[in-house]
Amino acid sequence: MNFIHSIRTALILMLMYIGAGLWSIQLGSLNGGNLAVMWLASGIGLIIMIHMGRIAPYLVFLSSFAVNTPFYIGKAGLDAHAVLLIGLATALIDMSQSLIARNYYQQFAQSYPQENAIPATVLPRYWLQISLIPAAFTSPLLVLLQHHTGLMHHAGVLELGQSMLSLTLSDTAGILLLVPVYQSWLAKRLISTLKQAWLPLLGLTLFLLLALWLRALMILVLPIMLYIAVRYLQAGVGLALLLMSQLCVIGTAQGYGQFASGSTSWAFFNLQIFIFATMLTLQYLASMQLELKQRYQALEYEIALRTEALTEANGRLLEQATTDELTQVPNRREWQRRCAEAIVRSRRYKDPLSIIMLDIDHFKRINDEHGHLAGDLLLKCLSQRCSKNLREIDTFARWGGEEFVILLPETDEAHALIVAEKLRHAVGTEPILSEGQTPISITISLGVTSLSMIDLTLDDLLRRADEALYAAKSAGRNCAISYAQLRTHFLHADPDADPNPEA
Repeated sequence: MNFIHSIRTALILMLMYIGAGLWSIQLGSLNGGNLAVMWLASGIGLIIMIHMGRIAPYLVFLSSFAVNTPFYIGKAGLDAHAVLLIGLATALIDMSQSLIARNYYQQFAQSYPQENAIPATVLPRYWLQISLIPAAFTSPLLVLLQHHTGLMHHAGVLELGQSMLSLTLSDTAGILLLVPVYQSWLAKRLISTLKQAWLPLLGLTLFLLLALWLRALMILVLPIMLYIAVRYLQAGVGLALLLMSQLCVIGTAQGYGQFASGSTSWAFFNLQIFIFATMLTLQYLASMQLELKQRYQALEYEIALRTEALTEANGRLLEQATTDELTQVPNRREWQRRCAEAIVRSRRYKDPLSIIMLDIDHFKRINDEHGHLAGDLLLKCLSQRCSKNLREIDTFARWGGEEFVILLPETDEAHALIVAEKLRHAVGTEPILSEGQTPISITISLGVTSLSMIDLTLDDLLRRADEALYAAKSAGRNCAISYAQLRTHFLHADPDADPNPEA
């Protein structure tokens, strides 16, 4: 299957080479024969060399022989043997040009593996090595071959030199026009660019046709080309330059346009200089624009990464500022902030709100008997158990030491007392396991109160909860007492109760 695919690809590329060569010759010729003003086959030759591997030189040789040899038949009294030799020599020269160009292209491909990724600063050297140097080595040989065999007649050295320079520009332009289009096709941007840029390209075509008729308008083609270069980058520039060059050659060959004046050779030479300068300028501009776009995207990506990192860092800082380091529950400051906001909402919407103050019974004795590490573990486990038995809208926080506070929005004092009993039962029924140590059983005392209309600040609420907690400890610990119970039932408390229960 791969062999059949390779054969099909080789035949397609050979037909493209032959078609591009015949098209170029028909557009305009420097000698009335096969020396085209714009030799697109040189670009196809390099593409064959890039794409087809080891068999590529033979494909270029055969394609060049098929294009050029028919033009030597019947010229200058050449017999069949001479036509065959000149055709073979021409094919060998074209193959050599494509080989030299491929060697330079591969060097750049190793340094810049991504398509269209050659930096603008490297672009002049890229143009020089893959197009100008190969053409400069081989084009003079082809001119000398045709001059020696009588296929070109020149009055002197100046005309011969002009022909060499024109043919060099012709082969160079063929590579510079087609290789960017080929690279855009490899990068899968050619078709999408053609779909997006069809309207500017159509406008460019119509304006070029008008400029060929009214010569003074040719200079106004450049703004359209600049727009395409900036907007559609290399793929758009490649298509626009290919279109412009072909229309200009057709117009000049037919005697239209700004360059169709004087002798035909000078008209084509001036056109080549114009196309060459325009091509280099716009390709360089498109490359710079692509670099700016890539740098902008890289900068946006870097900013996004740093913003994300900064957001994460701020999140960690906020967590550290609002979370108790040991128990990983909200700290005192964060709880006070949430409680203040909840009080505002409660008063606005007339909803009840309660708080619970919680203290571990005999915590100092636990630390003395089991050590501070066990005490820390106890605080962690207590925080986890209590948090699991609360709603998502409730806030369990560490107040300090072994004291904790709980915010219960939308909860009156009677229901808050039920929550307190639930927490006391959850903590007291199952001991806390410490790694490598014996289980520790603890109890807690809880004081409950709710928001009152006479409360001026959060401190008023906390004072009542603290009084209720003090009463729970005075009542023997391991119990929950609300401030309402304190007012009604503890006004006549047992005078023998310990006035200073141990924290």
